[in-house]
Amino acid sequence: PGPGFWVLGENLRLMQRQKPGVMHVDFKACNDYAAGAERAAQVACPALFVLGRRDVMTPARSGRELAKLVKGARVVEIGGSGHNSMAEKPDDVLDALAAFLGEQA
Repeated sequence: PGPGFWVLGENLRLMQRQKPGVMHVDFKACNDYAAGAERAAQVACPALFVLGRRDVMTPARSGRELAKLVKGARVVEIGGSGHNSMAEKPDDVLDALAAFLGEQA
């Protein structure tokens, strides 16, 4: 984000540009997806879960539970961040990614 960037405003504009019903269908598909645990157990590569502590759409506790199913997964929680950590706390996300990738080298 640069000067004048407003995360909430950008997200509102994104939602306003969608055709009627698109967001409902998207959220319903996410809510109805039931294979997360099964698929997580199949992950066979290094995995980093970056979780926003203030995320109300995908609470950090849900991410921690999912990460337990991925062998060797690393979890980083970003304080003061919600669902859009890359925009809300970009430096914290970058630090988490750099540390994780450094461990893989």
